[in-house]
Parts: sequence; structure tokens; C-alpha cells
Amino acid sequence: MATVSSFLTIKEVHLYMLNILDDILAFLNENDVPYVLTGGSALGAIRHRGFIPWDDDIDLAIPRESYEFFLKNYKPTQPEFSILSVYDTDNSDISYMRVINVETASSNEYLNINNGIFVDVFPIDHLPDNNMGQKWAYYKMKRLDLWRNSTRRVAYKDADGFLINSIKRTMAFLARRKGIGVYANKMNQLAIKTNEKNKNSQTVSLYVVQGINKLKENNTIETYTTERQHAVFEGRKVYIPGEKYLTKIYGPNYMEIPHSHKSHGKFYMINDQDKGRALEAGLNHTDISEEK
Repeated sequence: MATVSSFLTIKEVHLYMLNILDDILAFLNENDVPYVLTGGSALGAIRHRGFIPWDDDIDLAIPRESYEFFLKNYKPTQPEFSILSVYDTDNSDISYMRVINVETASSNEYLNINNGIFVDVFPIDHLPDNNMGQKWAYYKMKRLDLWRNSTRRVAYKDADGFLINSIKRTMAFLARRKGIGVYANKMNQLAIKTNEKNKNSQTVSLYVVQGINKLKENNTIETYTTERQHAVFEGRKVYIPGEKYLTKIYGPNYMEIPHSHKSHGKFYMINDQDKGRALEAGLNHTDISEEK
């Protein structure tokens, strides 16, 4: 691995991500592919007209049928961009699609995650309309996700205690014997099967990453399609889900900036500082100011 001199600042990370986002949006808009920004990206678009100042990712979601079209037809226009998915990489550790800048890298103390700065693209899948069916679907996906994460575990937090860490070590040992890509593939296949089985339901979700917000991502299909809203993200016109989406995930006071929040972790780096400076100088972007 090439020697790196320093971690990227949050503002530099944002610039790299915007460059990837621009490439994705150009394809989506040109081909009339429906999409929405989700999670913190949707909240940032409404509350900050861009990134939440301490956020370090961009999430985007596409209904399953259009997502499959995107997977098959999107080709990055920049040589430094690469696609990571279960279809393109034998040992992908994610069950969705990730567009990565390969001139960047990352370092994580606890997980073996080596890809650089990225933008995530999730499928939106149909789920059962009844509450019991949704809970059962969540359990099945969450179980696979626990095993998937076990394949990537390289260190353990002392605060979790001896018993929890012993369980995690055992799971990691067993999971790695099957290979790092097995569980990501299983999660993808479960999502496809669940979507097909419930294709006439009114309930959809970012099923492959449902463990993050649990059942809060479950919404009517209209929330992500006919009710989606226009928004601005760092000077770019984008779509976000319907109004009830943010209330469901973040509560009725989502426009209020919290008094305390997570700090940006320093784990992204570039291997060639000259390339990094050239990229920053060449990007046409709205200035991003950090919130104190």
C-alpha cells in the first residue's frame, strides 16, 4: 500500500463525494431513472441545502426494477471511479451498489473496509403490508447482516466486555470460513426474492440496509415515487422522499439542529497529494462551511 501523509478533512471528503454524485446524477437524469436521496442526505438537502456538516456519506435509492437497469447500464465516466457490488466483485462485502473513487483509501480500526470515498446506491424493495410480515422480513435480513459484518471484523472494543467479544470472535471465525462475499450475496438474493413475492404490496423499504433504521424505512411506494420532492444539495437539483419520510425517521423536529452530534471520523486518505489538490481546484462546487 502506498504511503499516505494525512487523513482528508471533512470538506475534502465532501468534494470527492460530490464528484461521484455528479457522475451518477448525469446518468440518472439522462435516462429518466427515478431516484431519491435518503437518510442523512435527504435531511441535509432540506435542513442544510447540502451535507449535514458533520456527515461523511451520500445515500441514494432507486426502485428495484430501475435499480437493476442502473446496475447493468451505468458506466462511470471518470477513470478513477469504480463500481463495487455483488455482480461486479466476487468478494463484495456489501449487498447493494457502491461507486468508489479508487484514488482514495480508508482505514478502520475495527473493520476490514479498504475501499475509498464512495456514494451508496440502494434498491427500494417491496415488503409485506402486514406488520408481522415486515418484522419477520427484518429479522431474516438482520441475521444475515450480523454474519456479513462478522466477516469484516478485525478488532473488538474493550467496552463490550469479554462475553460479547467472545461471541463476536466466534462468529467472525465461522463467517470467514464461508468467505467474505457469501453473506452479501445472500442478502441481495433475499431482497430480490422478497420484492418479487410482495410485488403487489403498497409497502417498500431500503430492505438490504434495513438494520440501520429498522422498520422506519418502511413506507408506501408513493413516498419514494409520486410523492418525492425537489430539493437542492450543494447547488444540485435532486429528489428526496415525500414529506412524511423525514418525520418518520428523525421525528417532527427534524429541522432543528441538534445540540450534540457525532464527530467526523478521520479515516479517508489519498495516496497522491497532488491529485487531491488538482481535484479540489477543478471541481465546480458550492462552498461548504463546517458547523461549529
